[in-house]
Amino acid sequence: MISDIIWIYNQIMYAILIYIISRDDYGCYLSYTRLTQYIGNLFGVRVFIYGDEFNPNEKATIISNHKAMYDIFAIFYVSGYFNRVIGFCLKKQVTYIPGVGWWCKRLKFPTLNRNISDLKTLESDNTPFPIVIYPEGTRYSEQKYKESYQFAKQNDCPISKYAQLPKYKGAFALSNDVVYHMTLVYLDSHQRIITGEIRELPHRIYIHMKKHTNVPREESEYKKWIQNQFASIDDIYDNFNPINTTDMTPNFQPLDYILYTVYIGIHVALGYWLVAPHTL
Repeated sequence: MISDIIWIYNQIMYAILIYIISRDDYGCYLSYTRLTQYIGNLFGVRVFIYGDEFNPNEKATIISNHKAMYDIFAIFYVSGYFNRVIGFCLKKQVTYIPGVGWWCKRLKFPTLNRNISDLKTLESDNTPFPIVIYPEGTRYSEQKYKESYQFAKQNDCPISKYAQLPKYKGAFALSNDVVYHMTLVYLDSHQRIITGEIRELPHRIYIHMKKHTNVPREESEYKKWIQNQFASIDDIYDNFNPINTTDMTPNFQPLDYILYTVYIGIHVALGYWLVAPHTL
């Protein structure tokens, strides 16, 4: 819990600082993602990517299972490592979060209102970088999984043992010529896969990438395709054996050292002011 608070505090405060002083939106945002990596590593969280080669420079859609709030942190790790902005679809309420939400709005990440207008937002998206969408629509929970399972069973849909049945309309509206299926696998401190809800800081996060360049263009076919993609998550979990992994360690840039020095300096000055005697 304490590590979560420290991690989130620094994310918010640093995001606010660079939002105010930014003269290079992309550079400052990427510096923010690398700070997330650095703090995560301090707490023992390591993120690895494996599977098909990921090209962050192509306009692509990334579909992913949605396990926990740490899913976004995993995206920050990938962004910071490749020094490339990777956006994600987010609820409108998130844009109100100081710092982090402001950056999402500034970089024009697709903002969703949970109504029919979302499809038009996704269809008209023209951001130049890859965009992550979570077709499950909500983070995994045992109750939501039970409801999803019952719906899939009644409608004869394939479903994963570890993910909820994906909704397809949003992902279909956003879909590009290149689609990556990203599967997140969380491990605890005993190197065991966390198959249920994630209630504590994970020890390891593995990102399995599968690249698709021949995605169905007809909506009903796409629906079957994406449901089968999520059902295939079972194979990744049940036969978990990551090979040729890449450790998402921070690749610090010159701008990072300048911004981090300013950020630390502000905290040192604030700490000194708080402990120094004050006279009227």
